[in-house]
Amino acid sequence: MARVPVVGGNWKMNLARPAARELLSGLRERLGDVDGVEVLVFPPAPWLGDAHDVLDGSRLRVGAQNAYWEQKGAYTGEIGPAMLQGTASHVLVGHSERRIQFGETVWETGRKMGAVCAAGLTPVLAVGEPFSDRRA
Repeated sequence: MARVPVVGGNWKMNLARPAARELLSGLRERLGDVDGVEVLVFPPAPWLGDAHDVLDGSRLRVGAQNAYWEQKGAYTGEIGPAMLQGTASHVLVGHSERRIQFGETVWETGRKMGAVCAAGLTPVLAVGEPFSDRRA
């Protein structure tokens, strides 16, 4: 089986809903039928449903920027991977911002990877260093 290149865009914590929907529509129009590459869009969590609806039927895939390692439970503000089923196909795991700003460890990243896979989603493991280290 031939390997397919993957290109993804992480929106981080940007765009209000109208601007997000406009960007999604533009991406669908320009990239919705692109061949030979898998295109992933990682909008903020509140816009995952909008992204799914706007991109449905196109070749673009929706990914979540983060997920917790438990599928359900009393974890206020967290998103279990099972909650993403049917909306997102991929989950970004291990991003340097999560490690630096929230103190996430390799152990936690591993737990998230396992939980994402157990939910039938595809993890996208972010490896690398923060921008400030790359500039040095």
